[in-house]
Amino acid sequence: VLNEERNKNDYFIDEELKKYLDKIINNQEAGEAHTFIYIYLENLNVLDSQWIDENLLPNFNSKDDDKLNISWQGYLSNSSFNSETCKKLNDAFLFTIKDVSRITDINFRKKFIRVYTLMCIDIVEDPLLEYIPNLYLYSHEFVEDFYSHLLRMLKAKDISNKDGIWKRWLEQFIYNRINNIPNLYKINETKWILLILLEFSFLSENVENIINIMEKKVESSLKIL
Repeated sequence: VLNEERNKNDYFIDEELKKYLDKIINNQEAGEAHTFIYIYLENLNVLDSQWIDENLLPNFNSKDDDKLNISWQGYLSNSSFNSETCKKLNDAFLFTIKDVSRITDINFRKKFIRVYTLMCIDIVEDPLLEYIPNLYLYSHEFVEDFYSHLLRMLKAKDISNKDGIWKRWLEQFIYNRINNIPNLYKINETKWILLILLEFSFLSENVENIINIMEKKVESSLKIL
């Protein structure tokens, strides 16, 4: 168990243990043991981040499906995720979202989307640059899961945090969606956007402007029909 009050320099992986872990990693038949190592990725990162960078992180965006599955399924078996490790996995998230079906277990696929949403809310400075476009362009079948996680996570935030998320990317995200960016707006997104807007009632003027635009687009669509 790591003591958060101690200096990180006090922690390290014993050289004998490191040799043992190396043997497991290099044993292609030790799949379950590999998964177990990835479950403790965050703790191991505190102990020896360089060893993690060299030996574990490359497998998250491996072209080998077995390596990719073992790494993601182990890591996603956790119930919480710290920002330092998430930041290290930034490239791996962007790599995997382009073909998330490579994660063979649907439950882990869905959990991947949950943590991907967490990245957008708490970790990535501007999700509109890559995270959101990649979700819509490559994994559009998980957009509703994304909205569901987004709404649940917003509900857990206080007003100050919500305001920061709104200004950082969420307001522009909603404007982008109702203007078909990065792809065509789907009518079932309307429900999710309205539910999200309810979480920002303290920004009444901003919310009202968005709703007015949405109403005009609906009216325009009906005229075309």
